[in-house]
Amino acid sequence: MSRYKFRRGLSDKLFRDFLSGPCATVLCAGRNAGLDVRLRPNAVSLYFHGRSLASIKGRSRLPAKLSIHHKYLADGRIGDRVGDRSGSYCTFDVDDAFAEAYATQIGAMVERAKTYVHREETLELRLLQCNDGTPVNCFDRQIQMPGRKLRLDLMGLLTDPVPTLVAIEVKRYPDNSIQEVPRQLYEYLGVFDPARAGLASDVARSYQKVCEQLRALGLEGPDPNQISVGMPVVGLVIVSDYKCQSRLLGRAHKLAARLEQPIYLWLPTANDYRIPAPEQWERMGYR
Repeated sequence: MSRYKFRRGLSDKLFRDFLSGPCATVLCAGRNAGLDVRLRPNAVSLYFHGRSLASIKGRSRLPAKLSIHHKYLADGRIGDRVGDRSGSYCTFDVDDAFAEAYATQIGAMVERAKTYVHREETLELRLLQCNDGTPVNCFDRQIQMPGRKLRLDLMGLLTDPVPTLVAIEVKRYPDNSIQEVPRQLYEYLGVFDPARAGLASDVARSYQKVCEQLRALGLEGPDPNQISVGMPVVGLVIVSDYKCQSRLLGRAHKLAARLEQPIYLWLPTANDYRIPAPEQWERMGYR
């Protein structure tokens, strides 16, 4: 069966727009409001915790378009613009006037989004915020798996002793899916390292581009030179608020023991979400 190509990063046209065009105004407004900025395949997402308050997609000959769920808007409007409604989402062309209107209304959007935030989304954000300059630099989130409906929670880069890409799934007790997460993460690793021989070339090129563009936009991102074809890829499960009397992790360990590739586990303690060095991770299935 053929493998879907992994894509990440912006086209030259959209990238220029985020440097100095109307999209730059939207980006600045989002950063000032404390939104988390992540690059997609020729698109940028602005998150409040896990709520997308803008998905800005590039188009070859037309202005970029911004999509946002209607529940974050008043009457489907941003400024004097009424969004084109498709399902639950409203879309707008991003020009100078729209970008200024978005900047003035982003505070109201954030207030509406607060009522929809999930606990696991808050945990994702804390891991992103706490892991810049730690052994694992988290630099991407909600990674759509090509050809699948599932998404990986976080991607990080471990630089010492050997540069290693770390695919991270985040769970919060008492989520019953804890017992199945090793299989889920194992399937994700097959996208990044399909031959079990190191990072696939399309993933490496995509993430090199993402890191270069993040840095050029003034955002935090790892050194793109640390990402290379064939580098190791590992899976890490992070479970917060776990209760030792639960049997969920015991079932997860039994599942992990049957997998061909190691899956690791880390349990944060005392609200400390700084991911430690791999020596402090537990290999699942080896209790």
